[in-house]
Amino acid sequence: MTATNTQYTHSIISVKRWKTRNNDPMWICTTAEGADICVFSNQIGKGIWDNQWVSHFTVMQEGDIQIWETNPIPVSAEFDGKYWSVYDVAPMPANACPDTTPMTDLRLYMGRIKSQIGFWNKEAVRIFDTETTGLNVTTDEIVSFACVDWNETCLRDDEGSSYDNLFIQPQHPEKLLIKGKNGESSYDVHGIHPDQLTDCPTFPDIYNEIADAMAYTHWIAWNAPYDVPLLDNLCIRHNMPLIPRLSVTCAMRLTAPVFQQWDAGKSEYKWQSLENASAFFGIANGGAHNAYADVVMTRSVLKAVSEL
Repeated sequence: MTATNTQYTHSIISVKRWKTRNNDPMWICTTAEGADICVFSNQIGKGIWDNQWVSHFTVMQEGDIQIWETNPIPVSAEFDGKYWSVYDVAPMPANACPDTTPMTDLRLYMGRIKSQIGFWNKEAVRIFDTETTGLNVTTDEIVSFACVDWNETCLRDDEGSSYDNLFIQPQHPEKLLIKGKNGESSYDVHGIHPDQLTDCPTFPDIYNEIADAMAYTHWIAWNAPYDVPLLDNLCIRHNMPLIPRLSVTCAMRLTAPVFQQWDAGKSEYKWQSLENASAFFGIANGGAHNAYADVVMTRSVLKAVSEL
């Protein structure tokens, strides 16, 4: 991609000061679509980040969050399949600064939310969900995968088979029965027992099906910070190529302002569970913690938000 001074494809609406694994400063910049773009200390004051925006970043302490809803930071960025890279940053308007108080009027958010949803109507978009052996994105495995098109009930491959619910045999099915700190196992949550998966295909067996459905599309997941790294790490563990995607949207983060529950500790709106979001709109629970039911509910919630 060749950057220009006029093509700004994303808007940063919040910045959090954090640290790397080596304890070096970093800033997590969240876009209106819910993507996280990381800026590291060795980039501040250099190249595209040699601008007045970062004068606000450098005074932040670890854990501080700046809200840029009133004056979003326009950037030109691309996703390489794993990370976001920024190619250009718009000049800072005179007197632009982060918001000093939470933006609590829903009308201030609905424009960008509806703009994002309207964009999906013209693009190849996949809503997907997983059920897994546990909550660790680097060590746990997918046991059920479902994928639907934004504008269709479900997807079908060339032979007419659907992606409503693909069951996958994990390498360590025994993890489904291990109780966590809350006294529940994954089996207790989603009801998928190791015995059900004995004759199911493994992840390498089914990888091509998933890749065919998902490659070079825009991805939506209710909890994208969990589902996307989980899928990527599973590909890596099985020496499979990462599935290329055009963008990723976390539906839970995107829709959070709709429910108007401000989290003062995190300086952002509280992320709602899919069950709570569905109940808010009176959408029937089609079977929470069932991959296909969850993608259908995610689609229904987003459609309901678009009609507000």
